[in-house]
Amino acid sequence: MFDKLIAQEVWHLALLAVVGGAAIGLLPRSRVRSVLFWIWALTPLAVAAAALGVTEAGQLGSSLSFVGFFVLASLLPWVGLSLLPYHLVRRLRQRQFGVGPRNGS
Repeated sequence: MFDKLIAQEVWHLALLAVVGGAAIGLLPRSRVRSVLFWIWALTPLAVAAAALGVTEAGQLGSSLSFVGFFVLASLLPWVGLSLLPYHLVRRLRQRQFGVGPRNGS
């Protein structure tokens, strides 16, 4: 399955994670921003669950091991790539506009 995955595609996914996290950091403080961030950060779990849902019943054992490997291999880098730009943009926004946690970051 991974034999067709090339480095260029991985870089595109990494860039997507960074841009998505930074874009969510630009939103005003609200529950929507929190929900969007949690959805964005846990995207690899949704992809793994979807992959597990489309497997055939006879291959469920090997699919479960693949899903476990996929989650371990992708969740931490994805969350790191999403979380860092999110916090950097949020802090920059706080300093630039004088917006703090008490008045709506």
